[in-house]
Amino acid sequence: MLHTIVLAILTLSALVGSYSTNSAPSKKLFKPLQTSISSSRRSFFLTVPPTLLISSSPAFAAPSKALGASSASSLRSALSDLQTSKKFLDAKKYSDLSSYLSSSDSLNTLSSTFTSLVQSRQLTPEDTQAIGTIRTYGVAADVQIMYGGLMSALEGGDGKEIQKYWKRTEDSLKETVVILESSNL
Repeated sequence: MLHTIVLAILTLSALVGSYSTNSAPSKKLFKPLQTSISSSRRSFFLTVPPTLLISSSPAFAAPSKALGASSASSLRSALSDLQTSKKFLDAKKYSDLSSYLSSSDSLNTLSSTFTSLVQSRQLTPEDTQAIGTIRTYGVAADVQIMYGGLMSALEGGDGKEIQKYWKRTEDSLKETVVILESSNL
């Protein structure tokens, strides 16, 4: 209860107060939030770091272990869906392959799945760097780029390109699963 009251007061103070303005340039990324509390005899400043306000918010709660496990499960499911689609690839039924891949939730949510996995903090720093995201090039980028290439090749209808990108997508997803297994996910 007290925590909620303090948080409410700090939030109101942030709305009414202002950031400090120093004439000298500061090397800090954020300037401390200062709230003036006055009385007839004296006034003083209560300095509250902005990170305290952010970390108190439930929206910035630490990621759960379940998030990492759920992301790992989704990536394994994506690999399974891709491998299941091989029957369409082998039979050269590219329209069926396209329909099957388009209906796969696990393949079509790769970006958010990789982001959740990296943010779950279930991986070692080395594994996090190896997986990366689309912005920090790693295996996650490989998977997403190759899957995008596969879907583009399916639109073009070029069988050799479809097979090439299907294989590259599978290889990238397999590499991801190896990293997950090394992290016990």
